[in-house]
Amino acid sequence: MIGTLLTAAAAGWLVAAEKQDARRHILIAKPLASLGFLLVPVLEGRADTTMADWLMVGLVLGAMGDVALMLDGSPSFLAGLGAFLLGHVAYIAGFSTGSFSTAPVLAATTVMTIVTIGSLRWLRPHLSKPFDVAVPLYVLIISVMVIAAVGAADVGLGAKIGAVLFAASDLTVARERFVHRSAWNRVVGLPMYYAGQLLIAWSIAGPTT
Repeated sequence: MIGTLLTAAAAGWLVAAEKQDARRHILIAKPLASLGFLLVPVLEGRADTTMADWLMVGLVLGAMGDVALMLDGSPSFLAGLGAFLLGHVAYIAGFSTGSFSTAPVLAATTVMTIVTIGSLRWLRPHLSKPFDVAVPLYVLIISVMVIAAVGAADVGLGAKIGAVLFAASDLTVARERFVHRSAWNRVVGLPMYYAGQLLIAWSIAGPTT
């Protein structure tokens, strides 16, 4: 519960700081919000499963991406993008450790194919090198992550919702970085992102034996 409260409080602080463009507050609040979701499986115990191990790796990489995205410049953004991409690969590995249900996989694949095509058509005119390669790859990977989460028979509803929220929050990051800069991108996207990460974190909290 401490981790959840820390993330909730720090995320609220972060959203307020983003609205006011209070850089000093952002640099403090964002790492604290990320620390909170890492503390959930640490303080509550982590389930002794391969899925839990992979999802923990994804959470750590997400926190690393958060720190990188706080910094200015394209190199930092690329580093953050790379950390999140690897985090999604870890999530895919975790969600894929069990069996899949055919109907949810087909439904998720249909929806995410539409979302992926629409997102790339929306973003492509705004992408210059090296983002014209990195961003489409990232969009593809996160789409596969959502399909894996939704289609996995052994993944709880919380983690499925968390994966969808994570993907939705990334659209606001893309809009902020490539289409139109606005505090509202962060105001909308940050709560979705931290809620998603918390749901994934809670999905692996449990008995250690």
